[in-house]
Amino acid sequence: MVVSTVLAAAWPFHGFKKSLELESLNALQLLFVWGYEPGMFLVQGTSKYFFCQTLLAYDFEGIKTSAALKAVRAKELLGDSVEAKVDVLEVIV
Repeated sequence: MVVSTVLAAAWPFHGFKKSLELESLNALQLLFVWGYEPGMFLVQGTSKYFFCQTLLAYDFEGIKTSAALKAVRAKELLGDSVEAKVDVLEVIV
């Protein structure tokens, strides 16, 4: 974004045809862009968070159930620790 700002502030570069009617952005316009981008980032991130929380609260399309089942399956795949398995083998032998 810094490179874009520098290009927007320094535009137009000399050497182009005179028919191009381009002008650089002023400081107020650049300040607006730099304020707008982080602001929209926060708005979008916050709305996404609350939207996902709403979907989980109402278990939309079984999203909460499938997340819980995924956690259980992951725990089962991990199984017992190596120390617990060694302890069982030592008792057997």
